[in-house]
Amino acid sequence: MKLRKISIAFIVILSVGCLFAATASAAWYTCAVNNVGATQTGIRVRLTDDGGAFSNTWFEVAPGKDKESMATALTAISTAKKVLVQLNSVSAFSELLGIYIVE
Repeated sequence: MKLRKISIAFIVILSVGCLFAATASAAWYTCAVNNVGATQTGIRVRLTDDGGAFSNTWFEVAPGKDKESMATALTAISTAKKVLVQLNSVSAFSELLGIYIVE
C-alpha cells in the first residue's frame, strides 16, 4: 500500500513537471516580412526569421492589433526594413503578439 502511494505521488509530480515544461513563453525574432494580408478571420503576416527558426511562415495577428500590425508590416515591406516580432510559437498560423520595425 505504501509503495502504491509513493508511485502515485511520483506520477503526479512528473505530470505537473511536464505541464510546466511544455508551456512555452513568447519569444522575440528579427525577421523579414514576405507578405501581409487580410482574411475573413483577421490579418496574416508571412515572415522569415534571420536566425533560421522559420522561413516563409504565416502568422495570425493577435486580436485588437490588426490595423497597427498591418501598417507596420506594410511599412517594413515598402522600406525594405526588418521587424522584431513577438510570437507564442514558430508553428504556422500561431499568434503574432507584437511587431516593431528595427532597421
